[in-house]
Amino acid sequence: MMQGDSISIADIDNGIDRYQLNRLKERFLHISAERLLRTRAALPERQHIVLDLLCLLFHCNHPAMPGYLTTNTPSGIWNYQPSKTEQQMAKSVCRSFHYHEPIHKDRDIYALFLMGSIGTIAQSSHSDLDIWVCHKPGIAPESIQLLKRKCDEISRWAETYGVELHAFTMDCEQFRSGELARLDSEASGSTQHYLLLDEFYRSAVWLAGRTPLWWYVPPECEQRYAEYANTLLSKKFLRDTDVLDFGSSGNIPAGEFIGAGIWQMYKGIESPYKAVLKLLLLETYASEHPNIRTLSLQFKECVYQGCLELDSLDSYVLLYEHLARYLTQRKEQKRLDLAQRSLYFKVGRTLSKAKTNALNSARERRNATSTHWQTELLKHVVTQWGWKPEFIELLDSRRQWKARRVIQERQRLVSELTNGYRSLTHFAQSSGAESHCDHLELTVLGNKLHAAFERKPGKIERINPDISSNLSEEYLLFEFRSGKNTSASWNVYGLPNRITTPTPLLLLRQSRSLTELICWCHCNGIYTLGTQLLIKNGSITPAILKQLFNELSQQLPPFPIPTDHDQFAQEAYIESIIIIANLNPTTATGTGETHTISDNNDAFCYGDQKLSLISSIDLIVCNSWREVSCHDLGSSALKHLALRLFQVLDECPRGQHPHLHVICAAVDFNHLIKQRINEFIDTILETHERHRGQNQHAQTSSSLFSKNTLAAMAGKQKVSNTTTFVFQTDSHYHCIYLGHDHPSLKSVTTRNALIELLQAPHTGSQRITFDPRACHNDPLRLVATQCSLSGIKLAFFRAQSERVKIYCLDEYNALTLLELPCKNSQTLLLSLNTFIRAVLPKIGTNTLIARRSFGVYPIHIRELTYERQLWKLSKEPFNLVNVPQKTHFNVLALAEPDAFDHVHVDLLCDQHEFNHLQYGENLYLAAAQFILSRRRQGTRYPIYINDLDLTRCSDTLSSTGELRLAHYLQMKATIENKLNHALSAL
Repeated sequence: MMQGDSISIADIDNGIDRYQLNRLKERFLHISAERLLRTRAALPERQHIVLDLLCLLFHCNHPAMPGYLTTNTPSGIWNYQPSKTEQQMAKSVCRSFHYHEPIHKDRDIYALFLMGSIGTIAQSSHSDLDIWVCHKPGIAPESIQLLKRKCDEISRWAETYGVELHAFTMDCEQFRSGELARLDSEASGSTQHYLLLDEFYRSAVWLAGRTPLWWYVPPECEQRYAEYANTLLSKKFLRDTDVLDFGSSGNIPAGEFIGAGIWQMYKGIESPYKAVLKLLLLETYASEHPNIRTLSLQFKECVYQGCLELDSLDSYVLLYEHLARYLTQRKEQKRLDLAQRSLYFKVGRTLSKAKTNALNSARERRNATSTHWQTELLKHVVTQWGWKPEFIELLDSRRQWKARRVIQERQRLVSELTNGYRSLTHFAQSSGAESHCDHLELTVLGNKLHAAFERKPGKIERINPDISSNLSEEYLLFEFRSGKNTSASWNVYGLPNRITTPTPLLLLRQSRSLTELICWCHCNGIYTLGTQLLIKNGSITPAILKQLFNELSQQLPPFPIPTDHDQFAQEAYIESIIIIANLNPTTATGTGETHTISDNNDAFCYGDQKLSLISSIDLIVCNSWREVSCHDLGSSALKHLALRLFQVLDECPRGQHPHLHVICAAVDFNHLIKQRINEFIDTILETHERHRGQNQHAQTSSSLFSKNTLAAMAGKQKVSNTTTFVFQTDSHYHCIYLGHDHPSLKSVTTRNALIELLQAPHTGSQRITFDPRACHNDPLRLVATQCSLSGIKLAFFRAQSERVKIYCLDEYNALTLLELPCKNSQTLLLSLNTFIRAVLPKIGTNTLIARRSFGVYPIHIRELTYERQLWKLSKEPFNLVNVPQKTHFNVLALAEPDAFDHVHVDLLCDQHEFNHLQYGENLYLAAAQFILSRRRQGTRYPIYINDLDLTRCSDTLSSTGELRLAHYLQMKATIENKLNHALSAL
């Protein structure tokens, strides 16, 4: 049945002949049967059983057959009776199988269809089988889930024969109403509806069950499809039990082109040639909107007119001819050339290796062996294009194309895809259409497109979207280039042999970063284990370079890196970081500078000169969207590494952190450098985890905190915990601050400057954490260990010059360093203890801590000692209880600002007032003289104040208007220094 007369049933109002309807059914079934034969012929013989048993597997629920779950799984295909051949095949899978007609007559499966490229010129050994399992509407949700699970089980069974099968459950009533399957890597979700139906109608292969009602609606009646279909059924021209209705594909809304365009762009990531054809088709449809003559409509017209030649009805041939008419009319020859190449590559036949005699007539093509019909049809099509043999040979060698040609081809494909999508977007906007796609599905697809196509600095671009099967080079030459007027850079060349001179034609890529070139070659499969490496002008050796490649291959798989579809529903986060130290050849350690062996083996501050052995750090970062990027941390790489790691940890989901791997490219101190960086990473991870736990504890207890603070502070306290991480590289000190919006970094070059940083005002509670190797043998480290204690922490050190250094951490762990005159340290500490307890109520100290300490606010005092060149902090707190209490009169200081925010102090000494307005610059001299006069025998020991009131100075002394203990201690030290200076002058 290759040619027949035209069938016309448009005038349904005057009645139609049921014989004509039967003839139409026979034509469509004949086309399906012929396509099924072609499908079977294109499959390897061992895979035939999958195709032959599909209907039987969905028809029955047999415990020993593939796909069985329960007897309650929906089963039974309408109007289907397995043949003896099918039953015999089932026995070859399961000997115990015996077919029994289902007891219930109400069968759940309306029909089975194949769709897509199967049975067409584009079917290949890699083509998957897409099955529509059309079930009865209204089945319970739990039964639908059972049917979907059965589909998955049958798909897994098909995999054992090397068949990639995707089965989609379809409810025709839900489909007509716009309810579509959830988006995944195979199902287009809400992005396509009418366009999906258009593809189904033109490519469907009926396997069993009911036939589509669409077959029986004449092409000229497509615009009134619902009316005509209703008449067919209501007047009993067709029985509703013999058909199923997915609706018309003729009225494609403008808004659907947006979602469909995004879907095809997404499919173009892995199958660019097929996506180019589909996206071009969308463009042609948009140009015809709203009167679109779809391919399915053209296919149906041919069937009604009696044009039943299978090659002419091939869905891909129809597609190409439609595109050719459109592009020829627009005189876009380059795009037509790309469409021709896309079809040729989609078919996947190599004509240069086939027989040269062309079979031009339809009869000759039909008589060709079934396994070569695609080749013969392709020859016929290509002959019309006028391709030269050498051009065909070039295309047929595509699977062996190397990087340069693949990059050029990818650029053309991406350009066509992006321009095509842009034109669809412009069409939708100009027509005022809105996309009806699900927001989450658009987010997922949009994120996938960003990951695949968005270009960013340092991002490694995937250059081979299934263009070539082997990009590997026999020889890779890495050349370092630098000049007076040009910045330093690296080139990589693909060479056919060792002695070939590198030329621009052999240049693969250029970059300032050697790491980026290495990663690019690895991820794109240009380097393999068999590749020989050559170096020109660089200080790195081929052996080290090969070691880097080998280590990289163990940590990072080449493209395409598999990823979970659901990962794209959320923002990308970093999953792995490869840290490469000392690969930069232009730095000191890379130019051969040597370092003597030293007892100080800290690679960050090595030897007596405290030099860093790390000259450069590069990062290779892979995120959850499988984007790979390279980052050169530049000068001062270690501090930028620490900051970047803290930033990454902040972005990671709680309880997770990226996999971190360290590679060292240096020959000298290789193990020492790797070990030190790994220790540093462990410290950062521990610090960040402790910081997160500290904040979580603060948040859960914030309500309790507010209830137990003084009423005057109610509403003013805001739980804000910060961590200050201190580390050292060469002669620099660095502080990273956690707990604000983003981690921040400050660096200084001296210890005094570090102390100033640690004393800087901050909001909330602070925890000071030192890298274990930073500030070695420094009292600051010992003081920081007290951060975990509640209350006030004091550490004092008796200096030889009758002065005492005091390190104070208040309840928020804000550091204050005081240096005070001292005759007797016990007297000093007792006075300081009295002062602190006097001012605590003025700063709204957390009384909850006091309540936990039996009403007495804890002040922990420990002594610092320096013995045998080592700093030590006493384990036991200094006990003030046994210190003799001397009778001293109180010295109270009252501070207030003037109109110019200058702070003035009044003193109250044993109820005798010294007012700054009265005494002016002689205030401290007069007060010191008064105090000295009240001492027995005029003893000259330091003056300490017992109390201080700064309540009127809060806005002057603090940018937040909130005073801390540090403000009081610093003002106390200032006042006492002036008093004692005046005392010494008497």
